[in-house]
Amino acid sequence: MNSALTRLAGLRRAAPAALLLSLLTACGGGGSDVGDQKDAKPVAVAQAIGSSSTVSGTVPARSGSDILLTGKESDGIDDPILRFQWRQIDNSGVNVELIERTRSTKLITVPQVAQATDLQFELTVIDSDNVSATDTVTVNAVPAPDANVFLEQDAAVDPGSNQYQLVVGVEPGETTNSNFSLDVETVVEWLDRTGSRQSLVLETRRIEGTWPDGVTGEDDIVSAAFNPRYLFSLPEVDMDEINKRFEGPGDRDLRIEQRDIDSAQVFMRFALDRFDNNARLVLLFNDGSTREIVTTALGETDSGPISGDELKTWAGQESGITAANYYALIEAPETLSEWLQASGFGDTPREQEGVAHAIYLNNFDLGFGRDMYLRVDEDCGNVYSYVGNYPSLDTALQNLNNFATVVMEYSPLDNGCGDDKIVKFLVYVPDETTGEQVLVNSMNFDGRGEKFVPGVCTVCHGGAANDLSGLDLDTIAALGDNERLALADLNASFMPWDLDSFLFADTDPAITADRAIISDADRERFSRNAQEEDFKAMNQGALHTYLGNPERFAPSIELVHGWYGREDCSSSEPDTQAQLTPGASFDGSFVQCGWRDEPQLYDDTFARYCRACHTQLDAIEFDETNFDTSAEFLDSAELDSTVFRKGTMPLARLTYDRFWTAFDGGTRAVDALGAARNVTPTDTGLPFPAISALPTIPDGGQVVVLDGSASAFADRFNWTIAADAGCAT
Repeated sequence: MNSALTRLAGLRRAAPAALLLSLLTACGGGGSDVGDQKDAKPVAVAQAIGSSSTVSGTVPARSGSDILLTGKESDGIDDPILRFQWRQIDNSGVNVELIERTRSTKLITVPQVAQATDLQFELTVIDSDNVSATDTVTVNAVPAPDANVFLEQDAAVDPGSNQYQLVVGVEPGETTNSNFSLDVETVVEWLDRTGSRQSLVLETRRIEGTWPDGVTGEDDIVSAAFNPRYLFSLPEVDMDEINKRFEGPGDRDLRIEQRDIDSAQVFMRFALDRFDNNARLVLLFNDGSTREIVTTALGETDSGPISGDELKTWAGQESGITAANYYALIEAPETLSEWLQASGFGDTPREQEGVAHAIYLNNFDLGFGRDMYLRVDEDCGNVYSYVGNYPSLDTALQNLNNFATVVMEYSPLDNGCGDDKIVKFLVYVPDETTGEQVLVNSMNFDGRGEKFVPGVCTVCHGGAANDLSGLDLDTIAALGDNERLALADLNASFMPWDLDSFLFADTDPAITADRAIISDADRERFSRNAQEEDFKAMNQGALHTYLGNPERFAPSIELVHGWYGREDCSSSEPDTQAQLTPGASFDGSFVQCGWRDEPQLYDDTFARYCRACHTQLDAIEFDETNFDTSAEFLDSAELDSTVFRKGTMPLARLTYDRFWTAFDGGTRAVDALGAARNVTPTDTGLPFPAISALPTIPDGGQVVVLDGSASAFADRFNWTIAADAGCAT
């Protein structure tokens, strides 16, 4: 059972409206016949946001990408635009679902295609005088199958961690003589725009199953080979699945907004409808743990609603429960305004002394426009940063459609001046009813589903989230300082700012292709050169967080110092110089000392697609997988598993797409890596079969179950018997 995925919050800019004022004058009985003047026609502007190449004309986008089709730049000229109508008009034969974000904006998920395919969309705008205009935009869909395990460390290593099995077991001691019927219902509940609770049945499923005649139920339900198993995916909230049902004028208040995402929950319900033998329903999770949910011998036939948070917690995965516990440990402020005040940011941080500020597009990671701020508290040594995330660089420059603000700080638990500083993560989203940004437990950073704090951050910032599933808020409130610190410490890292992986106001093709998008003054102000010193101050702040534990952060220290002209390959000890080289500018051509024998592979593959996250790993605990030498990289067994066998790396979707496709028309990075390791890469996202048998050495006449549930990326299973003639029946 595959759950759909939440999409990023969309654009929320109202269409521009023009006011026409006619002045009538009378002089000596004469008049002005203005009524004969023609009404000006509106101007339709169709754009596609989500690709860094362009926003109009033909926009390239990889399969699985989220693209926003927007008419936000359309102009009513004389009259306000009242209606925006989008439709697909190409003859590709590939149908694309258009999901409303705002009046002027639709979201599409680029479908999987076998070859590059043009998908054309037409925008019609209609003004208050019923005068219309049209424009078109084309999305060139580029094939890019993927494993769909982004921003989840566990799933990258073991894709089955996002699944669980339902075992339908015959009651221990009873001898079977029957079939059974099982109903599975999936329901989502949420708070709508008015604060009222709504619910929606997403799916109902009927399962007809059998037990072999004459077998006797065993005490260990899961190990009994004759008990049927059914594979499910852990449920996800799907905002689009909800909102696409409420696009009519009278239904819009029933929609869910990003600010209320924590109120949304998917519930699973399992009910035995027909059974002659008593039965038990047991959930089996990927780590081998189990949870019994129905025992008919006790009069139970229905599990009742089981929340997605409960299922994730039982499966050992992060959930809304664990995220809320993490926030309680670090005493996270409920609003961004509260955090800004507590962290020393004033009302106008762009002009505030001691605050580094830059706006750029993260071009090799998540693909967002970013409005970044950082300050170092010189008195206590704490570091505070926050970044507003936008669909594109031009929306960031115009401060339009911020969908999330991510906070990072390096400070003690009490935010004071102590020595026990840790890195903390918080996520805020806009609440349009109050104008505030409010704390949320999860974010959909890449269009592939809600991921929970802090694991969604540590997946690239190093470290790992501690298991907080067994806690509640009362228990946390009673913890001592040392206990809280141990649970809140993620061993995470500030990532340094690699200017070569960004696009700027003077280099982003989506902006340089249309000079009317931003002013020449902003194009200069937010160019790479103009922001060089602010980025250096940010990297200085990141370096400050490393020096408290230089052995753990040795590769990051080497990298930051190397970018600014300070390198020493003669020593194996971390460089503890506290200041970046005065007067030095960023130099992205620096090659880490352990890579001097493979500079081409370093520049073309490791630095672009792997370094950002792997360098943040603990250099003591993960010395062999932080890849600070070419030998570690080329000899890595993990690389064989996650890249060449399963295709689950890189972990960020945009980075993944660019690693696995020839996005710039050149050689795929994965092919270059394969050549260096003498390996031929397979296609990504293909089923990866894994079979086990119970029992492995059966007696004659004994039932044997072949189990393929550990297979990766498998939705359906088809079994055949392959044996010498006469050996199998």
